[in-house]
Amino acid sequence: MGQVVDAAWISVSGTAVVGAAGFGAAIYTARRSLASARERRLWDHRAKVYVDAIAAVHYRQNRRNYRMRANRLDDQTKKHEEAFLAEYKQPDFFELEARLIAFASPEVVTAMQKSSTAHLDAMDAFASEQIAVLAQKASGEPVGDDQISRLLQSTMSTGAREEADKADDTVIELIRKDLHGRGQPLDDWQNSRTESTRLDRPV
Repeated sequence: MGQVVDAAWISVSGTAVVGAAGFGAAIYTARRSLASARERRLWDHRAKVYVDAIAAVHYRQNRRNYRMRANRLDDQTKKHEEAFLAEYKQPDFFELEARLIAFASPEVVTAMQKSSTAHLDAMDAFASEQIAVLAQKASGEPVGDDQISRLLQSTMSTGAREEADKADDTVIELIRKDLHGRGQPLDDWQNSRTESTRLDRPV
């Protein structure tokens, strides 16, 4: 009789142990599912803000290129360029920055900040050259169109302009690396819109 009781107890105890283990496994699985769902939601937000950031950087670079050579464009070309730039609806940059801080990798956030600073430095350098031309004109000294053209062309090739372009490239490559893992740099991404496409499109 004692053996039967002992066997029954062993059986019940075993069931209890298995039940406890099963409950623990269920909790572990549930936690993993919640963590996975949260990670997917965060990744969706990250991918969305990355696309918006690329669009903002691309627009800013096109606008920088336009402003730094606008004085050397004919009226028709200016009209086409302005129409193209007007197609982009600029985001709320405070909101975009907040989303980047919330969802982007630290490397991308830092690169975006450096990119913005480099852009402002380039525009400041260009503005300084324009002020110099205006000051020379105000002094009464003759300034030929060819001299202004050379001055603007020199500004386009300054280190500030090159650093701004490099900073933009860094942002794009870091975003692509974060989304795709390891990969090759995307060459000439900023030239995806060709000159003929810009000038042939209707205004």
